[in-house]
Amino acid sequence: MNGRPARGTTDWAQYSVVLDVPANAGALAYGFFVDGTGQVWVSGAKIEEVGEDVPSTNMLGNRSAALPKLPFNLDFSASDHSGALPQSAPGAAPNVTPPQSDNAGENESVTIMIESDGRIEFNGKPVMDEDLEKALGNVRMTDGNIPVLIKTVEATQVKRLAFVWDICRKAGFNNLRIQTR
Repeated sequence: MNGRPARGTTDWAQYSVVLDVPANAGALAYGFFVDGTGQVWVSGAKIEEVGEDVPSTNMLGNRSAALPKLPFNLDFSASDHSGALPQSAPGAAPNVTPPQSDNAGENESVTIMIESDGRIEFNGKPVMDEDLEKALGNVRMTDGNIPVLIKTVEATQVKRLAFVWDICRKAGFNNLRIQTR
């Protein structure tokens, strides 16, 4: 609906969005954006395939390349409504404190290692994705000011780093550092 927004208070109206979806798409995400205050009411929404004779309403053009690759702020905790990507969003530069030396973090209480194949270790012990948040929560209950060092290797995928970063933030840790080897 970019370039043709619904504005003000209106009666029920039908709106359509037609997009070209790649054949290899694994998922389709949709939603609504309210700029300012107000509400969106929806009834009878449906997704359906249309013929190639129906023109696309995609108005993003090449701007779509600037969009993040993964969803972010899924718990709606960010209060900044400027439209800028939050610091922990994929595609945004995180607020990182670099290590002061090659052995930085060796005496930290919490160290998370992300291996090149995506495996995660929490303080030297393997941990599953679903257990990482619980492990961090247990540490947070004893000392919420403990710095967290996230160690990665050069081949670590950025999405794995972003996943761990977001879990740490969700658990309430704000003093996060990243070290690569």
